[in-house]
Amino acid sequence: ARCLASGIWRDLTTRSTRDGSLADESIRSFVERRFGAAVDDNLASAVMRGIYAADTRDLSARALLFPFWLADRTGSTGVLRGLARVAKLSRARNAAHAQRDLAERNAHAERRRRNPDFWEKVDAASMYSFGDGMQTLADALAASLRACPNVRVLTGQPAVALHAKEDCAEVALAGGQAVQAHHVISTLPAPRLAPLLGTADPSEALASMPYSSVAVVNVAYAARNVTPVDGFGYLVPRASATASGALGVVFDSRALPPQDRGADVERLTVMLGLPSGTSATVGAVEEAALQTLREHLRISQAPADMDATIAAHCIPTYTVGYVDRLADIHSWVSRQLNGRLSVVGAAYGGPAVPQCVLHARDLVNHHLRLDASSALEAPQNVTGLEEIEKHLYFDELSSDEARRRFASFVRAWNAGRLRSRYYSQDHELTHLSKDVLTRHSWNFASEPSDKPQKKLPDPVIDEEEADRDRRRQRKRERRDAREREQLMLDEVAPKETGRDAKLAKRRNLNQIRHAEPSADPELPDHDLYGSSANDLVALKRERDRKEKHRLERKAARQDPATSQLRLKDHVDKERNTVELLRAMAQQSRQNGLGMMPPP
Repeated sequence: ARCLASGIWRDLTTRSTRDGSLADESIRSFVERRFGAAVDDNLASAVMRGIYAADTRDLSARALLFPFWLADRTGSTGVLRGLARVAKLSRARNAAHAQRDLAERNAHAERRRRNPDFWEKVDAASMYSFGDGMQTLADALAASLRACPNVRVLTGQPAVALHAKEDCAEVALAGGQAVQAHHVISTLPAPRLAPLLGTADPSEALASMPYSSVAVVNVAYAARNVTPVDGFGYLVPRASATASGALGVVFDSRALPPQDRGADVERLTVMLGLPSGTSATVGAVEEAALQTLREHLRISQAPADMDATIAAHCIPTYTVGYVDRLADIHSWVSRQLNGRLSVVGAAYGGPAVPQCVLHARDLVNHHLRLDASSALEAPQNVTGLEEIEKHLYFDELSSDEARRRFASFVRAWNAGRLRSRYYSQDHELTHLSKDVLTRHSWNFASEPSDKPQKKLPDPVIDEEEADRDRRRQRKRERRDAREREQLMLDEVAPKETGRDAKLAKRRNLNQIRHAEPSADPELPDHDLYGSSANDLVALKRERDRKEKHRLERKAARQDPATSQLRLKDHVDKERNTVELLRAMAQQSRQNGLGMMPPP
């Protein structure tokens, strides 16, 4: 918590320190630069190790922390302040999907209407799973597909090659069988796709994509409350990493108690990262899991049962430069099988199960035209990576979109709303070649021509827009003038701050509240001009007298002897008052006017 608080303060008080020449950087570099190395060692590394089983020194900040990366790239006031600007850009970017989102919300509302009891339980739960684990989802999907009359499931026959035919694509299987289809969707890991298409047009981006290996060990104890703490579990940051390679531990019995089925057991899941290029045995990973539990949770008793699973090369690693490589993969896939190939899976946007399901659903429902036989006959040229096309060059936009954006830029330029560096002649952009700024060949003339130039018509000035610009300019000038005036006043008579400012404000309010109203609205002359030349001396004398009185009272309060004396005087005074009241009551009783108070 301390490192996070100091990291947030560092980001809020430090201007942008990015290197504009870098198109990407590692999460370690990004977090250390903006929030400090301690935030990465103790927080960011734990989260990324738990999700991707990889080190933040290798992972791409642009791909995995895109809102934070964009906030840092598009402003100079820090990442956290820039997130509001990024949220505004995201809302505008997602406006095109409003109709699709509305349809999804309507479908979700219909599902809730059909099964309200189930969705009430989902709303009340922080997490949920299946009684028999996540395999239930895969089994249900397989059963649903097999029940479809137009679906044929082939198992035990891996694909060995992909070929482009004149009007279709062909998938060659290991058993010698070939399947022809109008369109092929590949869910294979990235390095296994390229060899199926031959070496005529190899993809370096696909072949070089690294994968992480993970071992998952399920441990069961024949007793409850084995773990010393309650909760979902924990992740292991780099600062606490041990030789066992533990990524995290999940307290299954605490997170999902119904899966215990009432038995007196305690279930834990230990996740271990396996070094690249090494082979691990089941016995070795089981011993590493027990070592992790002994070191982290002080659990020394022998487990009742263990089950270890080694998943080699199971999670793609989004290393630095992943977004650019994804654009290369998008271009490469579009050239394969004459436009009849699409890709989905963990290598193309997210390793989580919901992300893979969403990617596949969007590909089928919103990109591929599978509802018309005429559409299937022609190549659809849909790769499944169309999202990457949102990062376009200006000359790749449509004519209408390019004119709209350029007109908006011109208005901002002419109104002076851009930052001063865009108007500077020595701006860094002026030193870049046109090939870096755009892929369009402009063919600028190297020397002016002697031919008479055609006179351009006078530009049409939008008066309403010009008035708005002038009003904004005047408003900006007035604001700058107020800021300069306030700055000058602060230099001449600095304002009190902190506790002194609050005390001064309270004194002023008290003076106003206790001031006696004057019957005469006109101030007397002696208040305006002073009654004599000795007014300043008299004021100074009165101030010194009050200050002396205040110091004497403060010293009396701090002197123990004086305090005891004042206490004794107060007690004596109270005693005399009580005796006086008793005498008055006795006199009243004798006169029959009252009763004697009890002693």
